[in-house]
Amino acid sequence: EQLVLYFALVRPTAREKYEKCFALLEAIETEVSGGGSNSGKLGVLSEDERFGMYSAVSLNSLGSNAAGKRLCLALLKRLNLSVLLHRGSEKANGDSAEAIAPSAYLEPILPNKATKKAWGDVWPNKADRDVWAPKLGNLCLVSKPAPTKEMKLPFVEKKGRYAAEIWPLTAKLCEREVWDDIAIKESSATIVGLMKSIWE
Repeated sequence: EQLVLYFALVRPTAREKYEKCFALLEAIETEVSGGGSNSGKLGVLSEDERFGMYSAVSLNSLGSNAAGKRLCLALLKRLNLSVLLHRGSEKANGDSAEAIAPSAYLEPILPNKATKKAWGDVWPNKADRDVWAPKLGNLCLVSKPAPTKEMKLPFVEKKGRYAAEIWPLTAKLCEREVWDDIAIKESSATIVGLMKSIWE
């Protein structure tokens, strides 16, 4: 999973991809033959490469295009399921992702087309809204898509809907008072922290 995510985020050259794939196959062979003790964590990325991947998660505008949104959806679903499993959720024990939550939709917390009326107090500058809206830290999973009108509501009015979500990272949003650039940075840090706990 980590290697695929690295390829999607960092976009290494074809040669680098081949080298990484062969390194992974070699690590798997070593693990299978009993020569390794990685406990299932096969490190084929260097510390610098992992740093580049985590930086891309935090800094890139992944929610600005369809391919990036699909990547965000898959990543957030994987991280949320990991949290459910870690908590020992009855819903997560032995069930597939589809059985736990058959539907997952991506929603920007700060909408892409936020109105000044709804978001002007926290985000008065449209240029700032345009920069932060497509960041992964501004995206969350919801079980059913909200009407456009609801998606554009101020954060305080969305919190109740988020609190009722099965997705734990989304439900946790209701603990915040405001949704500003600091909240998006902290959300990104939470995502990176979860990635590290799974793949390192």
